[in-house]
Amino acid sequence: MSERSLKSVEELDLLRGLAIVLMIVNHSGYRFADLQAASSDPLAAVVFLGSFAPVIFFFTTGFGVALARSGPLEWSSFASVLGKAALLLLADQFMFWREGSTGILDFLGFIALSTVLVTAVSASKRSHTWSISLIIAILCLRFAVGPLARHHLDGNSIVLAWLLGATSVPGVSYPLSPWMVYPLLGFLAGRSYVAHAALRNQGSKRLAACLAASSLLPFAGAFVI
Repeated sequence: MSERSLKSVEELDLLRGLAIVLMIVNHSGYRFADLQAASSDPLAAVVFLGSFAPVIFFFTTGFGVALARSGPLEWSSFASVLGKAALLLLADQFMFWREGSTGILDFLGFIALSTVLVTAVSASKRSHTWSISLIIAILCLRFAVGPLARHHLDGNSIVLAWLLGATSVPGVSYPLSPWMVYPLLGFLAGRSYVAHAALRNQGSKRLAACLAASSLLPFAGAFVI
């Protein structure tokens, strides 16, 4: 796929645009509306839908990596990814600087980590197998291991708590489990998009329907996870 086509993938642009709109709606709603006093108001429902914005952003992160990379990964390219990820992690710290908080892992930081992980997965000859295996492992951590281990975690088990996602971690909005599932799903959808380029160029209605359905995966997964 050419560099020009990478910048103009309509499905990816649509998902990004939708995520931006939902994020604006969500933040505006919490800023200007009294949701507790109007919990049954349609505005509250709209703001709730806006809370799905991070899910779509993480999904598109994996989708974008799938479109941009395939095959062996050169160290110079991976070093560039690591550098950009470090900048995003640093930006997360600056965003909470006024609150006197450190060691923050919020929205930008999670995008950084997910980009690094999915990029590493994309370099494998068995990237599909790795993605599916990681998804299953993450779900098992969250819903099988997490509930059993949550009562045994203390304040010193920060990394383990982040991996399991069953207990809250100070300064962390998005633990690995289950949030890393979304960029991995996006990666699988992106690889499917690339693999069916011929059918896509022929305007296959069936493929269009499948791609449209895949764009709903973040919503469906968010309700379950």
